[in-house]
Order: sequence, then C-alpha cells, then structure tokens
Amino acid sequence: MKKLIAITLLIAGCQTKPAPQSQQVQQQAERTVWRILERPIDDTNFLTSCSGRNCFLHATGVWKSSTGKPGSELADPVSVTIRCDKAERQCIATEASVNWTGMLDSDQMDFRVSSWSEDQIVATTVAGLCDIGTQLVIDLPGKTTILRTYPTKESSAANDPCASFNDRNTFVLHGGHWQLHPVAPKVLE
Repeated sequence: MKKLIAITLLIAGCQTKPAPQSQQVQQQAERTVWRILERPIDDTNFLTSCSGRNCFLHATGVWKSSTGKPGSELADPVSVTIRCDKAERQCIATEASVNWTGMLDSDQMDFRVSSWSEDQIVATTVAGLCDIGTQLVIDLPGKTTILRTYPTKESSAANDPCASFNDRNTFVLHGGHWQLHPVAPKVLE
C-alpha cells in the first residue's frame, strides 16, 4: 500500500508543469522589497577638501527619518548625492528614486549656503507652488547631514492644496544604498 501511494505521488508530481519563466519572474517581483544596505559614514561617502580659500563637500547615502515613526519615511526609496562649493555658496542635492509606479526618477535641488564654517554648513531653499522650505545642516567634524522640510506659510483652509504640506520633517543621511531583496533578475522584454 505504501509503495502504491509513493508511486501515485511521484506520478502526480511529474505531471505538474513548472510556471513559465515570465510568470516566475513576476511572482518573484511581487515578493521583493526595498531595503537599505547600510554602511558607516566615512571618507568614502563623506569627503571634504579645501584648496586655498575654497572648500568642497561631497556626500552620498540615503535619507532616513529621524523620528523612526511609521509613516514618517519618504514615500519612495531615495538615494542622494550632495555637492557643496564654498566659493559658489551653493549646495546641490541630486536624488534618485523608484516611484510608486516602479519608474526610476531623479530630482535636483539647489540650496543657497547661508553659512560655512570649519564645523558646519547651513544651506536653504524654498521651492514649489506651496513654498516648502528645505534646509541642509551639515556637521563637518561629525560627518552628519540633516535635511529639514517645513512650510513657509501655514494653511488651514480645507480647500487649499498646500494644507497637506503643513508638516515639518527631519531626515538624516545614512551611508549605504537601496537594494531589492531578494535581488530581482534583470529581464529585458
């Protein structure tokens, strides 16, 4: 009897067809999630250099909420490169992200440096239809970068589209990058 059951199971297993490769890739893509592969902030991802009176900063990483509260993270995984030039009094933050539709996107924000000392860079910008303020505070000895967003004009009117931007947020730059887990195979269609 046991042999008959084992043979029946073996035959039944042989008759099932594996899913087509495109279906397997789609099933795997449904199970993937974005995760941060963190690494420490060091001289490879936070560099400062000076030549004469001019100084430069180059920092890379990912933004993470400083509060750690659910819902406080950015909507899409964002990797950022920040470059600052003391003589130009400018910082440029270039961000790359994968949006909710799965499309790769990039954005660039220009900041005006309001102060640059041996210890700290402070740069701000105001942008968008709702005049959202964004401030970079970079601690040079500590190799820490903080991004703050804040409304420059508060709105409480229910029909005002800017009312949803009344929140203040703070993000800290962490070393590392975003990666899909499990790693999704590259499939060209």
